[in-house]
Order: sequence, then C-alpha cells, then structure tokens
Amino acid sequence: MPAGGIWTLQLTDDTTNPSGGILQNWSVEVCGDPPPAYGIELTKTVGLEPGVCATTDSIVVPPGGFTVHYCYTVRNPGLNPVNLHDLIDSELGTIFTGLSYPLAPAATYSPIQAATVHATVTNTATWTAGDGTATASDSATVTVLLPANVSGTKTVAGTFSPLGTVTSTIVLTNAGPGIQPDNPGDEFIDTLPGELTATGVSASAGSAFLAGNTVTWNGSLAAGATVTITATASVNYLPGGTVISNQGTIFYDAGGDGTNSATRLTDDPGVAGAADPTDFVVIALEPIPTLHGVGLATLNLLLGMVAVLALRRHS
Repeated sequence: MPAGGIWTLQLTDDTTNPSGGILQNWSVEVCGDPPPAYGIELTKTVGLEPGVCATTDSIVVPPGGFTVHYCYTVRNPGLNPVNLHDLIDSELGTIFTGLSYPLAPAATYSPIQAATVHATVTNTATWTAGDGTATASDSATVTVLLPANVSGTKTVAGTFSPLGTVTSTIVLTNAGPGIQPDNPGDEFIDTLPGELTATGVSASAGSAFLAGNTVTWNGSLAAGATVTITATASVNYLPGGTVISNQGTIFYDAGGDGTNSATRLTDDPGVAGAADPTDFVVIALEPIPTLHGVGLATLNLLLGMVAVLALRRHS
C-alpha cells in the first residue's frame, strides 16, 4: 500500500457458521520513506543520434565542431501530478520555461536538445516543476579530441670537408590546438646517410637517442611549444663536390586520440617550399704541394750543395 493511500476492510457475515466468528487483531506496516507529495527526478544523457535518448552521460567526439543530442528525462516520483515545468542548462541557457505538461505520478517525459560543441564541456541541467518546490539537476560531458600539428626545420653547419664535423639542428614546433603527447613509438626519427658517421645527439626537452646512424626523439609538446634536437656527425672521406642530403621524419597525433597517426618530413628553411631536404656539398681537401721541372732541379742542386759542404767540414 503506498504511503498516504487508503485501505478498505470489508466484513461479511458468515451465514454458514451458526456460532458466528471472531475478528482477529490486524495491522498494516508501510516500510521505507513515503514518497513526497510533489517531486521530480532528472537524468541527463548525451549521444550522437538525432531524436534518440542516449544511455550514457559522456561521449568523445572529433574536433572541428560536432553536433550532439542532449536528452533530459524527468520522472515524477511523487504522489501528485506536476503540470508546469522549467528547464535551464548551464551552457545552453533556458530550454523552456512555464511549459504546461501534465506529468502523472511515476510518469516520465524526455525532451531532446541538439547542440554543436567545439571544445570539451560539462553542462548541468536544472529542472523545476510544480510550484517551484520540486527541483532536480544532472550533468553530461562531451570530450572533444584536440589534434596536435607538429612541423620541423633542419639546418646544418660545420666543416664540410672529409673528416670534418657537421652539426644538424632540428627544431620541432607544435602549432596545436592540442598537446602532442609522448605517445607509444618515436615522435621523431632521422637516419643519417652513409656519407656521414653520427657521433652524438642531445635535445632541449624530452629524450634523444642515437643508435648507429639513427637519431630518435621521444617526448611531449604543448600547443605552441618547441624542442631543439642537435645531432653531430663526421664527414666520411669523400671527393669534393659530393652532395649529402637528409630529412628527418616527424610522427604526430593528428587525431588527438593518443596515437601518432600522421607523419611529416623536416624542411630546410633556407629553401622555398614546405618539405625540402637539407643538403650540403663536400669541400675537397687542399692537395699537398709537389715540385715539378725547374723547382725539382733547384731542390736537387740545393741538396747537392748541402752535401758538399757537409763533406768539407768532415775532411
């Protein structure tokens, strides 16, 4: 029996028993708190399908502005119907006010509101019913994935002759709008060509490694942040005029989902274009001077004169 309800006890004369009957003692016990006279419960969900109440209060969507559908399910747990309703959303504003809708006890009502989200948001809805004494709130969250956008430049300086040391400077920049996390795998790889022998690597942030002739870097970059990677190498013995060309590969999170799904090559900022390799030309070593013709004859004459003078001193 619901609290506040009425039970009817009906007594009937048992004409089949001439001795009559005895009415035993009886009682009714109602367990639990009684329902309120007026009350509402609110459940807010969010989904992607138009006109459908989703079953979850949080979703993840891609960047660029995405349409989601908020569902506000109100239930009347009270003993009496509620007829007037106000619904206000912390982010969407007033959904309606003074709505006339007779919501009977135990009945539900589920209006749906579409919205376009551009950034992660949690909004709270507040539903007020009846004379204002029945109110309830609930929240839903939409997480917008923010991609990273990492590019890089590479320059080279040093001694470009055989056995000289050259230094490559790689600058990675994250234009955002999202952070570039330190995702599984490398964020940068540069395999130096066989004309060079790598000798060292360092980085202004994150972790740089050298294995053979391969430079790798791992780390995170906030939106707008940069990191500088410096790699040194020795020029192998090569003829002058040899062109040595190299590019590194950047791996970045273009979906904002924790995976380095996109790649980009480094660019030489001194060359027009967006993805140019970085080149330099090997400078030939200066030849060792040699004597020919008159110079060689003169050297022999001088050596002969030195020999004669030496013999005279010993005689």
